[in-house]
Amino acid sequence: MGVARELLDEISKDEKLYDELVRKVAIGIARNDEVRMLILNSIIRDIATKKDIEDQGNSMRNEIQSLKEEMRKEIESLRNEMKHEIQSLKSETEKKIDALRVELKRDIEEIKSMQKKDIEELRNEMIKKIEDQRSETRKDIENLRIDTKSEIESLRSYVDAKFDGINKRIDDLRSDMRMYFFGFLGSILATLITIILTKVF
Repeated sequence: MGVARELLDEISKDEKLYDELVRKVAIGIARNDEVRMLILNSIIRDIATKKDIEDQGNSMRNEIQSLKEEMRKEIESLRNEMKHEIQSLKSETEKKIDALRVELKRDIEEIKSMQKKDIEELRNEMIKKIEDQRSETRKDIENLRIDTKSEIESLRSYVDAKFDGINKRIDDLRSDMRMYFFGFLGSILATLITIILTKVF
């Protein structure tokens, strides 16, 4: 095969020799029925192969077109399905949001109610504590008033006793001074009488 290839390459370099070779090959083919049949069969196979390729190409093009159409339909169906699912999900989400909003509103109202109740209880408790403290304060004031009154009475009694004691001492002092005065006056009178009597006698 390598030698034949080299020989053909050498012949191809000489144009006259190449044309002569082609002419002789053509004459040989024309004279030889077997070779002619082989060439015809080869041509027929080649034509059949081309037709098969064209048919295969057309079939593949049809299949590709059909596949494209099928894919387009599937994509369209998938798009519609996704659109429907998105719409359903949106609707379901809106329902859940509405339900959550209602539940949240109810919870807020319950919290407000509880807060009002707690505030009212705290207010009542504070009022009760204030009233208790006020009552206790009144009681303390009353007890203080009673204690103060008692202490004032005791102090008044003590002051009265002190004043009585002072008055008694003053009276005693007055009595003593009176006695002292009368004694002193008696001494003076006695002295004067003695002097007078002495001078007379």
